[in-house]
Amino acid sequence: CTYTPPRFTAYGQQVVKNAGSSASFIDHGQYLANEYIRLGKAKVDTFYPVDHTHTSPAGANVVAQTFVKAVLCGNGVLAPYIKNSTASVAGNCA
Repeated sequence: CTYTPPRFTAYGQQVVKNAGSSASFIDHGQYLANEYIRLGKAKVDTFYPVDHTHTSPAGANVVAQTFVKAVLCGNGVLAPYIKNSTASVAGNCA
């Protein structure tokens, strides 16, 4: 697995920079790539039963969990609104 951030990642970083302390950047793509690497190709392939764009419900859960993990690990402005602890959400802080 390799991951190259799309151009939208830089756009998002610039928006957050312009917004100041009222926003925080979450590199969800990098967190998801790291989790997919951890899970391995065979498991990740099961998340895409039709094509490599639309996930199964199990794949959607992994995508959502990695977003929550990224918010918690980044300790940004959204983190206080999440009731989970970092350890209770699967994955690693990148």
